Amino acid sequence: MNFLVVLYLSAAVFLGVEARPRTAPWTELQKAKHVPFVGDIWSDCSKPGDACKIVSVVITPDPPKKGEPLTINATVTCSEEITGGTVKIVIKYSIITVLNKSYSLCDLLSQTGQKCPVAAGTYSNSITETVPSSAPSGHYTGNVEITDQNGQELGCINLNLSL
Repeated sequence: MNFLVVLYLSAAVFLGVEARPRTAPWTELQKAKHVPFVGDIWSDCSKPGDACKIVSVVITPDPPKKGEPLTINATVTCSEEITGGTVKIVIKYSIITVLNKSYSLCDLLSQTGQKCPVAAGTYSNSITETVPSSAPSGHYTGNVEITDQNGQELGCINLNLSL
């Protein structure tokens, strides 16, 4: 699978990944103050009313390294049943848009072993792909917006990393 596919699979953060907190202090701060967990290369851009909330995300290695496996572990809680939806992904290499595409949420979930409909609840999952050694070195940014079957935002992730 292409490295950019790994980035869009980060959308699975909203519906599954066997996660472990990065560090106990971050986890305790998040629980105590309801602060969205923020990693070194991603941030939660979800709105307060979104149906899915990120519980935790661990990306290893952080930062990603060319030619090595990249694993995304995440846990999310959704307050509503999801019967369908869309994942819109925009990835830029420096200022050049290298991916601007929408995908079926159910199709992406099927690649992680999940399937629609997804009942309300807490889900964990893990995705591992190798970052191609041929990926250009430089700065990448991205945005993943996930909407449900009614077009309502479920969640949002911003990406910011260098290879």
